[in-house]
Amino acid sequence: MKKINYDISKFEKNSNFYNTIEMYISIKSFDLSSIRKRYIESRKRSRVGSVERRPPSEGGIAKMVLSKGSIKDSEILHHVLEPRGLCLYNDKLVFSSENKIFISGDKEHVINNKWFSYIHSLDIKNEKLLVCSSGFDAIFEYNINNLNLSWEWFAWENGFNVGKNDDGSDLFLTRNKIESEEFKKENKNFLFIEDPSLNVLPTAKRAAFINNASYDYNNNIILTFFHLGSIYYLDKEKNVLDLIIKDLKTPHGGLAYSDFIMATSTSAGSVVIKDDNFQYFVSFTNLPQKNKDLKDMEWLQNTRFHNGIFITIDSNRNSFIIYDIAKKLYDVIPYNPDWSIQDLQIKCSI
Repeated sequence: MKKINYDISKFEKNSNFYNTIEMYISIKSFDLSSIRKRYIESRKRSRVGSVERRPPSEGGIAKMVLSKGSIKDSEILHHVLEPRGLCLYNDKLVFSSENKIFISGDKEHVINNKWFSYIHSLDIKNEKLLVCSSGFDAIFEYNINNLNLSWEWFAWENGFNVGKNDDGSDLFLTRNKIESEEFKKENKNFLFIEDPSLNVLPTAKRAAFINNASYDYNNNIILTFFHLGSIYYLDKEKNVLDLIIKDLKTPHGGLAYSDFIMATSTSAGSVVIKDDNFQYFVSFTNLPQKNKDLKDMEWLQNTRFHNGIFITIDSNRNSFIIYDIAKKLYDVIPYNPDWSIQDLQIKCSI
């Protein structure tokens, strides 16, 4: 497959190529400096991420309006612990907070599941709510109307069950007692999680660390494997995984649109877009406005596409980067430097 590279810093900076954008954002924490400090420290280990449970941070869900190079309006709608996943359903805002899901509209509902942990993403299609429980590498599907669980999938039970200990050695993960007994007989180092309320898997100890699950246009699922640097396609009916994009660096936000698949290669500082013929790499590494103490470190969070326009959350430049690849135009809109923004959902473009 032919690869095409773009350096976004070579695009023309312009604040007039996009319309007013109204959107919602999830702010994982109001203390970005602490998260950044932990992230830098984690790069010294074999696997990026925390190795022990830390107290959850206060975060929030906000509504925001972007227009002509600046934030015209911003309002915190909800204060909750570490919200990450975020989606819209009719007039309702659906968002996660650590191990719970809130549905806000005329009244508020809460979805609980004992296997919810570090929920990273939410998606809704055809009245089905897709939940990515990153803490246990598990995916769940709920009927959004009656909140009944209709389907679940665990990476541990589908070929991805090897996490890592603090020293980098293998750690086999299971929630099945019989399998745990087999691991014991084979003298394998394992962790049997019988009661998920008593066990927490920090980032570095997880197997795949699936941090995003989203529907494609056929109601199958796109999965983002952070530790493996890969994007997979999951056929729900056949329960078959196909590798779509590989060799990413700590990716986030794999998404499928009608004619392409996209993901953010977070620590590589690029957005990767793949269609039937080409794979495009949009690099942010030469953009200015990054704190000099971060040196060569990049941290792009999720990316969204709407009406020909891409929006990427750049956590090291504390900015939304808006760009049009076809027209080679871009804009940079700074946001609060204390905010660690996880995701965004575009409500409308006027």
